[in-house]
Amino acid sequence: MKKVILLTLLLMYTFSFGKTTTITPTDTIWYDANYKVSTKQNSEIYKITPYKINDKYLHVYFYKSNHKNHLISYSLDVNDTQFDGKRTFYYENGNVKNIITYRNNLKDGVYLEYYENAKIYIKGEYCDDRKIGLFIIKNKNGSIHQKEYWENGIKTEKFTTDTSVTLED
Repeated sequence: MKKVILLTLLLMYTFSFGKTTTITPTDTIWYDANYKVSTKQNSEIYKITPYKINDKYLHVYFYKSNHKNHLISYSLDVNDTQFDGKRTFYYENGNVKNIITYRNNLKDGVYLEYYENAKIYIKGEYCDDRKIGLFIIKNKNGSIHQKEYWENGIKTEKFTTDTSVTLED
């Protein structure tokens, strides 16, 4: 009886998994530093076969030198040109370089940049590809260097070094 239940659960999992995730057959693609298709010998980055998850493709790029993540991206197409979701870039040491959120190929949501030591450099938000609200720029030691206020993609206040503003991580 336990074997029948286990087999039934395994089959249910297999069929439900198959409906949401499929692998699109492609070869490894090699790129130069500017994301131009290249040969393996002249490349700095490579991308593995993208995974289709529901209506999006998950693209994973690696540094050729150390095989660590370079970029993880969600896109509406297999070629990674219609961004929709989070795009996370990495430094060669493995730390996150920046996170950009997209909706329908426009920046829309949280935007984060990091120093190579993993401390936040810039934190802000986009809506329909325009900066909105407070953008905070920090020094490498974590202190606030500058804050900017944006409305509909237009900066509304001049440069300031007011350190009374705090940044919640």
